[in-house]
Amino acid sequence: MLETVGVRKLQVMLKTLPEFSGCQISRDRLFDLLRKRGLLSKLHGRYCVTSVSPELRKFWPNMLKDIQITRPNQVWVSDITYVLVGSEFYFLSLVTDAYSRKILGYNLSRRMFAEDVLKAFQYAWTKYQPGPGLIHHSDKGSQYASALYTGWLAGRGVQISMTGPGRCFDNPIAERVNGILKDEFGLRRLLKDYKTALKLVRDSIKLYNGLRLHKSLNYKTPDSVYHRLESRDAA
Repeated sequence: MLETVGVRKLQVMLKTLPEFSGCQISRDRLFDLLRKRGLLSKLHGRYCVTSVSPELRKFWPNMLKDIQITRPNQVWVSDITYVLVGSEFYFLSLVTDAYSRKILGYNLSRRMFAEDVLKAFQYAWTKYQPGPGLIHHSDKGSQYASALYTGWLAGRGVQISMTGPGRCFDNPIAERVNGILKDEFGLRRLLKDYKTALKLVRDSIKLYNGLRLHKSLNYKTPDSVYHRLESRDAA
């Protein structure tokens, strides 16, 4: 299932298993048991690499500084990370619902052109049909600031929000999702070919959405939060 998971989340997950019914174990005790058996994962440092276009003539403000995110399909955040396939980098574009942390769209490509990155958003838009008022938040990478990408958003009434130049950590939800997929689901590994990489991406996103518990969601999964609140708002 998951390659790695936090100790507190593991503690919550164990309580849902029938074989652990009635078993009580503290977080510290569980941490000690994992440490003694060499089961604690190593943490990786954080890296920030952005592709800010020198040709940008228009910048969009960071709208997330002034709003509260209170429902699904209010804010979608987008970002690009890399996957090492053979001796080459492939680029994984992701679109995530900021409220539920559910990954809504993705595209794995050997290129990092605007049309490749846009495919992830188009997939999410077609499948989930967010309705009017959606905010799209990203960094100021050349793909997201391109006429193709911003024109497609504007043509559908999507409001555009961007981080400051070189400030990738102004997009923390997207950065966190990237880290989880790499550290907990194995996307940091060297993958032998595109077919293997694409299958791992698909499987990882399915497990992330449907099984991974989030502390920020009161230990619920992205799927359960997104669909429960989406259904409530539609009622």
